[in-house]
Amino acid sequence: MRRRLALETIGLEVFASLDGQGLPSYAVSVDVKGHVVREDELVLLPDGSQVRSDLRIYVGPDAPAAAHKDRVTPDDGIAYIVLKSREVKTLSGVVDHYELQAREE
Repeated sequence: MRRRLALETIGLEVFASLDGQGLPSYAVSVDVKGHVVREDELVLLPDGSQVRSDLRIYVGPDAPAAAHKDRVTPDDGIAYIVLKSREVKTLSGVVDHYELQAREE
């Protein structure tokens, strides 16, 4: 049986830089629609380390591409930092959607 997830509005803020105190700053938030799954799992990062993820988000191919360190805020208002972003393609090579994994900020 296939589970249907409701669409949520997700605020996406692209990581800009670290300020003078070493705190992250972000671009203005852009709203995108996506499906949100809240679950704990381990994520393998490109450097080989493992980090616990609290959230998985699926957004359409027309959504702005999110990357490591960007911030996402779903309808619950809790901010999460993107750990990993993956482009998912159809068999013909067309981008179908993006999958983001994130941890609570």
